[in-house]
Amino acid sequence: FNLAIQNAVPPAQIATATSTSQFFRQIGSTVGVTVFGTMLTGSLLVELPKQLPAVPGMSVAKVDMGEAQSQAMNPNRIHDRIAQAFDDQYQTFDKAYHGDQAAVDSVLNNPAVPEGMKTKLRAGDTANADQTLKAIKQALDHRLPDLVAKVERGTKVAFSNSITHMFKNSWVIVFAGILIVLFLPEIPLRHRAKPGEA
Repeated sequence: FNLAIQNAVPPAQIATATSTSQFFRQIGSTVGVTVFGTMLTGSLLVELPKQLPAVPGMSVAKVDMGEAQSQAMNPNRIHDRIAQAFDDQYQTFDKAYHGDQAAVDSVLNNPAVPEGMKTKLRAGDTANADQTLKAIKQALDHRLPDLVAKVERGTKVAFSNSITHMFKNSWVIVFAGILIVLFLPEIPLRHRAKPGEA
């Protein structure tokens, strides 16, 4: 394009035409990154809740894009976040089985808690609290690696689907660019400057 632009203007305006071309390329790149970044982010906000499994104590409906990106780049963060969520959940169970009414209400309102545990808490049956808490801790520890793997896989699939969706939607812009180039006038190249044009 540089050669075509320089060929289309008088020799005295070559520098101006070249700098103007570079300026608009930079502006176009900035606008392009913004448009495609917005498309990718919008698609991720739809895909992440679809692909990620439910993690106790964590909300999938509210996605922090910076956090999602850092998790995609560092799988250990996913493990640490889920382990922290499980620990928080366990602390809630511990408080509930030791008589904390706010914790009991939290457990009773949690749809992920099995109904059998809720029935015992409603009845105030905390006689085997230590055994129950030990079983809960073992179940959470056993479930952690599987859930981490599902979150890692779900994050990757969400990013993959979002990038694919972005490229599928970009064909309109590519097609418009091709049409514009097809209608550019063809100007024969100059061989040399004519006297008096410089």
